Amino acid sequence: MDQKICSNCGTHIPSASAFCPKCGHPQRTVEQPVGQEVFVSLTPEMLACKQCGTKHSAPYPSHCRACGYPLDVSASQPKTAFSTINTSPPIPSPVPVFPSNFAPGPGQIGAESGGLLNKNKTFSRLRVLKALPRRTIIGSSIFLIVMIFILGWAVGNRNNPGSEATKCSPFEPGEGYEAANQNDLKGTLQQNSYMEAGKEYSIAEGAIFTIPSGKALMIEPGARIKFGKGARMVVNGELLACGTRSKRILFTADATTGSPGYWLGIEIKNANGATIIGHANFEFGGMDGHAVIWVEKSDLTLEDVRFESNKSLSISITPDSFPSLISPFTVDNGPTGWEVRGGKLTDDLTWDGEQPLIINGKLEVPKEVTLYINAGSHVKFLPDSSLAVYGKIIASGTSQKRILVTSASDLLADDTSRPSNEAWTGLFFFGDQAQGEFSFVDFQYAGGEEDQ
Repeated sequence: MDQKICSNCGTHIPSASAFCPKCGHPQRTVEQPVGQEVFVSLTPEMLACKQCGTKHSAPYPSHCRACGYPLDVSASQPKTAFSTINTSPPIPSPVPVFPSNFAPGPGQIGAESGGLLNKNKTFSRLRVLKALPRRTIIGSSIFLIVMIFILGWAVGNRNNPGSEATKCSPFEPGEGYEAANQNDLKGTLQQNSYMEAGKEYSIAEGAIFTIPSGKALMIEPGARIKFGKGARMVVNGELLACGTRSKRILFTADATTGSPGYWLGIEIKNANGATIIGHANFEFGGMDGHAVIWVEKSDLTLEDVRFESNKSLSISITPDSFPSLISPFTVDNGPTGWEVRGGKLTDDLTWDGEQPLIINGKLEVPKEVTLYINAGSHVKFLPDSSLAVYGKIIASGTSQKRILVTSASDLLADDTSRPSNEAWTGLFFFGDQAQGEFSFVDFQYAGGEEDQ
């Protein structure tokens, strides 16, 4: 007959018994509802006498049947076990949640379920991430998106022409600088000077105001420099003129009503210091075909410069004096483009295509020098002007941004009055080192006779 052990007194009873016939304790079966404890019977263990070794089966006597030695019945009661029947999904064990920047170091130990690491366990950031509440994950995601947006705005604003934070910042006059006065503007600057913010300074009619080699002039934001008829400024030293977006520096005519070509311009010639002009306006200059800014063998940086109501070209340079340009560069007057006067390149040079270039005279690329012309460049030649190559020229256009080499009279893309053929001379290659590489380049209106 199948038997089981009473869960209360350990007596062997029939397996079908609902109650123990010895002690009356109710018995449990495996057919009980899910989630309740179920009795599981185990094979009883034999109890050995510590005196003679005789083994006794349950129910155990109080004394050894062989020698009468007292038996320790409580230490060897038959083993019983209870399990739980549960068909619902298992509940996951607690997962420790740590801050995202938590990094355990040596000796950081504790119970996993208590929120610390056990030194014998490996910390898994992926596991922690999965354990985070959904609200935490969503909130963190929104925070990250907002921070990315703010960072993008800050970077964009820094590069935006409307931002005050630019490379050309106002200069602070150092020791030895004096406030400029009207006497300084009659001829040659006698000491390092500065023009104060918001004030007006006048250069007399026909006068040439010179900043000599070794001297410097600083112009503060909002200052206005007014030129009499035919007057000009010559820079052989250092000119530092940086306004701001809201307080621009103005170079203009000293007249109640200005007109294009009223004064000549600024000449920067063999200057031994840097010339930096930023956040400035030039108006009513360009008398007698003189460019508003005329550069020869000098270092010039321009940032956010505007040319309005001038008569001639905004910039005229020698081949070795290309300015550093920081946009925007706005021309709202007369012909558009920079004049490149004839002469020799002294080093490798790149024409970047930001401004149309107008070649005036014979331009030469000597041996061991390379001229690069970038995609989208417009190079325009005045009559009797040419480009002689003894070194190398590389003109690399694209199908979308072709390079145009043409006559200087063809200044507008929609101009209907096209120049005739032979409007300029052409490109010439001399010597066994001369090389030319051209891709996506259009040549127009060349073939004129070279002027000997």
